[in-house]
Amino acid sequence: KKKGLIERVPRMIGASTVHGNPIVRSFKMGFRRMVPLSPERIVETDVNEPLVAYYSYEGDEALNAIRRSKGYAGFVSDEKMIYYAGLLRKLEGISVLPASASAVDALRQFILRRRIHGDHVVVITGRSII
Repeated sequence: KKKGLIERVPRMIGASTVHGNPIVRSFKMGFRRMVPLSPERIVETDVNEPLVAYYSYEGDEALNAIRRSKGYAGFVSDEKMIYYAGLLRKLEGISVLPASASAVDALRQFILRRRIHGDHVVVITGRSII
C-alpha cells in the first residue's frame, strides 16, 4: 500500500485447529495480546499436527495483523481440513496437506459471518506428497 501497488491492505485470516492454537483462541476470546495455552490441554492428531502450538513467538504480531486488517481467525476441525484438502485436489488439481486446507474453511467462516461478497484469494502452503 505504501508503494501505491494496492488500494488497501488485504484482510488477514488465521486458521488453526480446534485443539490448540493461542493466536486463534486469543482472537476469539477478544484478548488484546496473545495468551499462551496450557501444554497439557493440547490435542495433537496426524491431521492437525502442523498447526498445533501452545505458544507462538510472534503471536502478538499475528494477532495485531488480523485486527488491523479487519480480518478474522477461526478454528477448523480435522474433518473440515480433510474435506477441503479433497475438494482442492478434485476441483483445482492441487494436493495440499489437510492442515493447509484449513485456510479455505476459515475464509468460508469469515464470509458467512461478515457477509462479504466478491472475489477472494486464499494462499495455501504445505504441499502433500500424495
